[in-house]
Amino acid sequence: MDVSRGVGQEAYQVAETTIQLAPLPSPPSLQNKDKQHLLAEIAGLASDAAAIALLAGKGPLSAIRLLETGHGVLGSSLQDFRVDISELEKKHPDLARSFISLRDQLDAPLSQSGVDVEAAETSTETDLRHKAVSRMPLLLGEIRSCPGFENFLLPPSEAELRSAAARGPIVILNVNRHRCDALIVEQAALRVVQLPELSPKKIPAQAPHVRSGETLEWLWTVVAQPVLDALGHSKTPVTNSWPHIWWIPTGVLAGFPIHAAGRYLECNSGAVLDRVVSSYGSSIKTIIHSHQKQEPPTPMSRPCDVVLVAMQDRPEQNSLRHINSEILAV
Repeated sequence: MDVSRGVGQEAYQVAETTIQLAPLPSPPSLQNKDKQHLLAEIAGLASDAAAIALLAGKGPLSAIRLLETGHGVLGSSLQDFRVDISELEKKHPDLARSFISLRDQLDAPLSQSGVDVEAAETSTETDLRHKAVSRMPLLLGEIRSCPGFENFLLPPSEAELRSAAARGPIVILNVNRHRCDALIVEQAALRVVQLPELSPKKIPAQAPHVRSGETLEWLWTVVAQPVLDALGHSKTPVTNSWPHIWWIPTGVLAGFPIHAAGRYLECNSGAVLDRVVSSYGSSIKTIIHSHQKQEPPTPMSRPCDVVLVAMQDRPEQNSLRHINSEILAV
């Protein structure tokens, strides 16, 4: 796809349409190799679409929503369809019943048998699933036409994105051949931090050594430090209230320990662990769901006992010389 400046808008429209036309999440009956092929194709499309959106000047919101749409398709267990529909049941019970019926048809496993007498039954199940796949987009359109349900099962709106960052900024790391970026979601705004030193061609060489000091330093230089500096976390916090960041690495960067990035071969040279508390998510929607499921903290009714165990000498690892003093400090 040509994404030069002259056809940036056209390329963006093609990318956006392609993501919108992506199929429904894969059912449990799909063979693993087919699932893997589908996931790889859609993940690449979503990353391309987000990069093209930024090249076309569409801004971080468009890029994030395209990535979230791709992540929704990647939910092979139909997680996005297992949402709380109590409000829909209350206001539009007929639509809610239709939604549950189609969702269950999509989620039902096909019969697995080699017996000829059951071939007709399996064929019927397949036909029902195909009909459900065709009917679901129409039903979703009908639901979204109802007041208050315009965003039903769609990627989060800008207001929802900002609200999701109430417990700390969310950083999506999009690694793409066109450009690499950190898409930052904060309560105040959405913004982009370009990562010019990060290249998808260089990442595979680092993958076998994710625990090495050299790789953690590389990860700090090309990803973590630019993001933390942009967020204003350039020093170790002086209070007990540490900032919290939610990382969403994508593509080939997904297996890298962003939280451990740092220069450990030099004293006081910087590390993520020294500046923020890190958590991970697979998408902003999953972070929103996790926040909704978490119960608010309650005061402890009685003191809690904690046991700390020190292991100074570790097999085939460097000795932790200061572990005992660290435990005493805790």
